[in-house]
Amino acid sequence: MLLFGIFDTLMFQYCSISFAALSIAFLAQLKAAHFYYKKGERKMKRILTLLLSMTMLFTCVAALPATTKAATKPVPTSITSLTPNVKGFKVKWKKKSVSGYQLQVSTNSKFKKAKKITIKKATTTSKKVTGLSAKKRYYVRVRTFKTKNSKAVYSKWSKSKSVVTKAEPQKKTNQGVYITPTGKKYHFSKDCAGPNAIPISLSDAQKRYEPCKKCANG
Repeated sequence: MLLFGIFDTLMFQYCSISFAALSIAFLAQLKAAHFYYKKGERKMKRILTLLLSMTMLFTCVAALPATTKAATKPVPTSITSLTPNVKGFKVKWKKKSVSGYQLQVSTNSKFKKAKKITIKKATTTSKKVTGLSAKKRYYVRVRTFKTKNSKAVYSKWSKSKSVVTKAEPQKKTNQGVYITPTGKKYHFSKDCAGPNAIPISLSDAQKRYEPCKKCANG
């Protein structure tokens, strides 16, 4: 009964104080155990108290990192859509209760030399990425982050997705427009017009000819 009474008292004591106070209490018990080492009946009581203190201290130390990590790690997100644009794309992802998001864009599937884009608004769930090369494949992934003590704590990366950017539309200028002697259409491509292609200005061609369906978006 004495052992159970001591154990209950210690459990209440050490579960009610902070980790720092627990360390101080442990040192005090260590000193007391040394002082009462030769004091007869108090010897076993102090040794038992010391052993219980050490057990509870080491248990708290072992559990503290895991508890802290679980509390601060933000939830991940995932990409919902990836739409190609001219020299870029638009990416969307799922909204999460976090401080913001970070995108990673690369031409390499392993994200070597990747470009990072940080979005600091938690309500933002899409981003237009521009200034890329035309007709090129890019790999994209996203992760969340939470800000704690002015430092960002990141989640794991989402599964990556890839997209091929669109080419720039062909410029319609007065140069490079062709007709044929017997044809009724004008062409942006000389090869499409054939070996008898005749250069003509676009404004003149539009007055008398229809655009070619193959090369002039007719």
